[in-house]
Amino acid sequence: MLRGDIICWIGKINSNYQKRRHLDWIEKFGSYMRAENDAHESMPSKYADRLGKRSSSTPFIYRESEILRIMDGFGSLGIHHPYDVATYRTIVGLIASTGMRLGEALSLCKADFKELELLIRKGKFGKDRLLYVQSTTGQALREYLEARPATLDSSKIFVIHTNRTPASCTVQAAFRRCTNYVGVDGREGSGPPRIHDLRHTFAVNSLRDCSSDERSVSNHIVALSTYLGHVSVSDTYWYLRLLPETKLMIAKAISEPQHAQ
Repeated sequence: MLRGDIICWIGKINSNYQKRRHLDWIEKFGSYMRAENDAHESMPSKYADRLGKRSSSTPFIYRESEILRIMDGFGSLGIHHPYDVATYRTIVGLIASTGMRLGEALSLCKADFKELELLIRKGKFGKDRLLYVQSTTGQALREYLEARPATLDSSKIFVIHTNRTPASCTVQAAFRRCTNYVGVDGREGSGPPRIHDLRHTFAVNSLRDCSSDERSVSNHIVALSTYLGHVSVSDTYWYLRLLPETKLMIAKAISEPQHAQ
């Protein structure tokens, strides 16, 4: 189907919402094809712009040094119990190294962790999936569990000193306090850093490190979609669209010297 035919077909759809969905899908597919071969066309922005701006903003892409500063910063926030500090720090480290959602991390039970495997039960839309983690991530998680006070007997992996898992809003609030404290601010084109942006950073870095040949890109997109727990592989195409739009920010974040601060 030619581009003009596609635009004509979408123009017959009455709902702007449905038009936006179809245009987004075509734009994502075009980004995917262009990642394999620059000769492929992409959707001209003028068509999507007629329907207004997308609601999603550009995510904050973290430097490795910023993630480490945030993890270290929890110890300086005046948090009441040292194990709570370890809990917040380990949650951030796990999300950064696996790209899992915050809710998925908070739902993990100790029985879901075996060697270098994490079982995500009933993730988004009720999907289960198995994550394989790096040895350093597995070791950090084991050390966190081994340091747990004997009085805390919850079956959950992440708990605070009250023997319960912290609420998502509590973790997000502590994360925001920590980013403010260590001076990690939004860069041009992005909003303030969020804990969910650790997931975006994982995905972007994964695609950045992927080989550029057609087979590697195709296989990597499918594998990344499964690993992140996306409902459809088309959801993962969004990161290919994100890469060129934020290439200067990402290149700066990744290539700058990682000075300790």
